[in-house]
Parts: sequence; structure tokens; C-alpha cells
Amino acid sequence: MSSSGTCGSETCRVFLELVFPIIGTILLTAVEFAPLPVVIEVEKTKKLRFNPLPYATNLANCLAWSLYGLLIKDYFVYAPNLTGTFLCLYYVMATYGFATDNQQLWMKIFAVGGTALLWLVSYICFIPLKDISAGSTTLGLLATLYFCAFVASPLSNILHVIRTRDSSSIHFGLSATIVVSSICWVCYGAAIQDMFITVSNAIGSLSGILQLFCLWAYPTKVVKDEKGGGDAEEHAVDVVVEQEDESKL
Repeated sequence: MSSSGTCGSETCRVFLELVFPIIGTILLTAVEFAPLPVVIEVEKTKKLRFNPLPYATNLANCLAWSLYGLLIKDYFVYAPNLTGTFLCLYYVMATYGFATDNQQLWMKIFAVGGTALLWLVSYICFIPLKDISAGSTTLGLLATLYFCAFVASPLSNILHVIRTRDSSSIHFGLSATIVVSSICWVCYGAAIQDMFITVSNAIGSLSGILQLFCLWAYPTKVVKDEKGGGDAEEHAVDVVVEQEDESKL
């Protein structure tokens, strides 16, 4: 895979195939670490104030992309998603015991069922299937499907924001980071002519842009505490938590 058809100069090639994926890797890793303090707090307080299902969907998503990166021998795709796999595995283990019965059911479906299907497909792609191109296409399609399942969470949140005309569930910093990271990955995917990386991150960047638009169109409604003495601190924490759970290659 080469950017020869996308970029003519050496400087352009370096930016597309090296600088952009490095920036994307750093930003993606930052997004993956974002929920860590909140999950640690859940373990300490034994209280869960948000839906942990995105952790399970992102576990399957990150594992799929790390295996895809391994198959196509692309360390930019492999490394950050391997990190995300381990982090999401911890997030799932830490929050599962405090989730509702329905949340636990869906977490098991995505975390266990999703990864089981992924390992089966990966076995076929890595061992019996001799054609690397066919294997990468199969695994790339599955990874894209898992990504779409993961990104459905922030898209549903956007619909909620539009209905309530309140963007308090959206965090500007994380949304902006997702947009920049996704655009970097889109450029990299186009440079190496990988439609799975390009399309998935185009969807991710669109999701982030829609969230930023909602922040502009529907300003956050200020929530006062019971004493009327200022913003409710606990509500502010919940806002960040919800957006962290709905972030993401």
C-alpha cells in the first residue's frame, strides 16, 4: 500500500504516512485513557452512574482493529488498538459487577459473543485462508461493522441532545480530540489506500463534528445544586463520564 497515487512529493508522503498516523495514534490513545479515572472511582465508591455498555462494544472494536493491523502488518493501526483492548477489558471487568441485569446481559453479548466471533473469523483469516487480500477484506469488514456498533452510542446521544435541546452530555475537549484524530486517520487511510480505515474514521469524524455542532446549536443548560449556590458538581462529573463512554478508530 502506498500513497503514490495520493501524493506526489516526498514531504507530502511523509506527512500522510508518518506524521498524521503518529498524531492520530497519540490522540486515539488519549481518548482511550480518558475514562480511566472515572472507572477507578467506580471501584472505590462501588457506585455506577453511567451506562458501561460502550466499554464492551469498544472492547470488541479495539480487538478487531488490532487484529486487522496485525494481519496487514501496520503498527500504527495495531499499537493504539492493542492498548485500547487492554484498557477496555479492564473497564468492563471493573464496571460489570455494578451494572444492571440488562446492562450485564448486553455487555456479555458484546464482550464475549463479539470477541468469540472475532477470534473465529481471525483464525480463518490467519491460518486456512492463504490469500492475505481476502483475509484482510474479511477482517476489515468485521472491524468496520464493530466500529459502527460502537459509534451508534454517540449517535443516539446526539438524537437525545436534539430532542432535549441541551448539549450538557457532550464534552467539547473530547469531541474536538475525536474529530482531529479521525481526520488524521482518514488521511492516513487514503494515503495507504485502505478503505476500511478511511470509511470508519470518516464516520467517526462525522460523529464528532455533529457533536460539536450540537454544542454550538444547543448550549449547555446550567444545572444548579439544591442550595442554589452554584453548578451541581456531581452533574458536571456525569457530563464528562457520559461523553468519555461515547468517544472513538
